[in-house]
Amino acid sequence: MKFKIGDIVSLSSAGRKRQGNDKPRRLGGFGIVTDIHTRLDGGFPIVVDWWSRDMDTFKIYFKPYELKFFKNK
Repeated sequence: MKFKIGDIVSLSSAGRKRQGNDKPRRLGGFGIVTDIHTRLDGGFPIVVDWWSRDMDTFKIYFKPYELKFFKNK
């Protein structure tokens, strides 16, 4: 798998297009991969603690194509 626990991620262009990712798209910010499930068939295997611009946190599940490695601008 492309990501590992501890990686800092943001939404990819495909992730921004998915309506299920409305909250992180609206709030911006970044995420830290906290768990990866390897036995989910068609599920969302990547667990991310997402930090918004306002420093609120919430847990979200993603597929690998919805994320990219975070780049500081």
